[in-house]
Amino acid sequence: MKLVSAMCPNCGAKLELDENMEKGFCMYCGSQILVQDAVQKYKVEISGRVSVEGILSAEDLAKNGETLVNIGNYQQAYDSCKELSEKYPDDYRGWWGMIRAITSDFAIMPVETDYHENIRNIAAEYFDYAVKVANDSDRKRITEIYEKWDKKYYHQQHVFELRDEYGRCKTAHSNSIGSQIFGGFATVGMFLLVLLLIVVTAILGFIEIACIIGIFTEGEGSFLYIIPAVLFLAPTVKMIMFTFFGKLPEFIGVIKATRESARVRVESKARMKEIDSEYNDITNK
Repeated sequence: MKLVSAMCPNCGAKLELDENMEKGFCMYCGSQILVQDAVQKYKVEISGRVSVEGILSAEDLAKNGETLVNIGNYQQAYDSCKELSEKYPDDYRGWWGMIRAITSDFAIMPVETDYHENIRNIAAEYFDYAVKVANDSDRKRITEIYEKWDKKYYHQQHVFELRDEYGRCKTAHSNSIGSQIFGGFATVGMFLLVLLLIVVTAILGFIEIACIIGIFTEGEGSFLYIIPAVLFLAPTVKMIMFTFFGKLPEFIGVIKATRESARVRVESKARMKEIDSEYNDITNK
């Protein structure tokens, strides 16, 4: 079996057919074709001008891309239009056809699980090339089509982004309320604990100072103050360290965390109102 290059007379798709067969079928549009007619079609441009055998003209590629887009074969359409853009970069139809192919002829819209942001970026790049090489009338026509799709796409994508942000703000708001309530109780508890520790530390410190004064002022009886001074020294130092370098910084940290929760609650609630307003503006357009 020897395969030869051919072109479907019905849809213009490029084919490989057995030259020993009289008839064949187009794998793209399904129509029955005569092999010799398809081979001849491959060699001659639709316009009547003779093409170099094996090399499709710009008209062939553009026609193929148009037909394939119309029948929904977007992968083959993209390949044909890409070939057109590579061989004839000054023909806007190649760039425009690739946009139509990757956007499913402008039917693709973002969904909640996949924004197709990469497709939108690629389409924007191809469109920039297309408008640079298109004539005035074609540039105006494709610009209207593209901008209408791009605007609709952006609005739909923005709606999903706003929904996601609203959900995050709502979660942050709910968590901040719980954190603020817990922080309030923790603040009160820590305050009472720190106050008690300060009182105890002050008492121990007073006793230690009194013993030290007794040692230096009581003369012969000063030895009576040495033992309690030694006994109270270590607990006094530990209480000072524990209170002022342990629990007091922890108490200050609880206050800061509670204030931060209050800030998050206020800001997330304000942002939720802004999102509601922005969402209504978009959906009502």
